[in-house]
Amino acid sequence: MAHAQPIPTPPDTFDEPWKLILEHYFRDFLTFLFPTVATAIDWSRPPEPMPTELTRLTATSSTGPRRVDWLVKVWLRDGTERWLLIHIEIQSQPEEAFPYRLAMYHFHLRITSAQSVLSLAVLGDDNLHWRPDRYVDDVLGLRLELIYPMVKLVDFREREEELRQSQNPIAVLVRAHLATLDTRHDLERRKAAKLALFRDVLRLGYTGDELRRLFDVAERFLKLPRAEYEEFRATVATELGAQAVDIMNSFERYGLEQGLQQGLQQGQGNLTLRQLTRKFGALPEEVAAQIRALDSEQMLELAESLLDFTTFADLTAWLADNPPASATDAASAE
Repeated sequence: MAHAQPIPTPPDTFDEPWKLILEHYFRDFLTFLFPTVATAIDWSRPPEPMPTELTRLTATSSTGPRRVDWLVKVWLRDGTERWLLIHIEIQSQPEEAFPYRLAMYHFHLRITSAQSVLSLAVLGDDNLHWRPDRYVDDVLGLRLELIYPMVKLVDFREREEELRQSQNPIAVLVRAHLATLDTRHDLERRKAAKLALFRDVLRLGYTGDELRRLFDVAERFLKLPRAEYEEFRATVATELGAQAVDIMNSFERYGLEQGLQQGLQQGQGNLTLRQLTRKFGALPEEVAAQIRALDSEQMLELAESLLDFTTFADLTAWLADNPPASATDAASAE
């Protein structure tokens, strides 16, 4: 029997699409996964994303900057103002420190904002038995307990028909997430699952930008190597028709736009390096390499922070507190 071929998917396969889901489908996300929360919100007042500065635990954290995935202010139907901290943890294996980390985010935001904070967790791993829904610290008669709403995505495997029939776009994207888990290292099953998902999205009657966005996010879940992608694209043209092909063409245009964005990011990095060189002289190569590895948001933060640097030690301290996002993601995946 031939062995299934491995699929070289990047370590952030789940992170990128889920952040897009929160950005584009926040209300649908709550309605589908946390319906009690969605019902309590006054949606006539648009949610307000909060500044990322509020998500830092400390300026000198030994583990680097800690951020929540989504922080947004909402208003409830009873007229009171609340902040919702939506913390999505998508990982391939259980992590013992997860409840502690979520609790630290929660308490930090509660203290710094002086507002009530609701922390929500979505677990995207495939371990049926790992279901952390609380943080407990119990010592010498003092007990601190934080119980948070939690959804385990693999539970939807038993609700496949419900997912297929739901008009909520999150149902489509939960299917994409589960299909990604289920088809690891099996190219043929992945292509079949992806084709079935695309077919159902077309069947559900989505049109225009909504259809393109759904395909776009699903595409980021169910990634294929280039050769298999071209084969899959030909299958889509044959079985799903011109509409689906046009949508896939938009993915390729998006890839071009991403390349342009990366070029802009590289330009920002070069400018920041020149500014630092003028301020401190030639930088050690390891320091310059660390700066080049920063993502666009970190690069902008460094560009702002360098105005306050007075010594080279200020720069190295900032870099120690702000490791490249790629390095942080890789460490989390280990």
